[in-house]
Amino acid sequence: MSHRSDACKTHARRMQDTCKTRARHRQDTGKAQARQARQARQAKFIQNTIKSDALIVFTTTSANYLRII
Repeated sequence: MSHRSDACKTHARRMQDTCKTRARHRQDTGKAQARQARQARQAKFIQNTIKSDALIVFTTTSANYLRII
């Protein structure tokens, strides 16, 4: 069994930590990008539904208005 010096051990541990933090950071950025994409899709969908609803409401109100006249 070979004995590693303390400096070697701390270095190895530090390398392991950086590796882990890097992986975690990669994961976080991926999640953030996915979240942004999802929010963008939702916003687009909401905008489209609002547009169509507004159009329907506008046409029905104008039709009723014409009917009253």
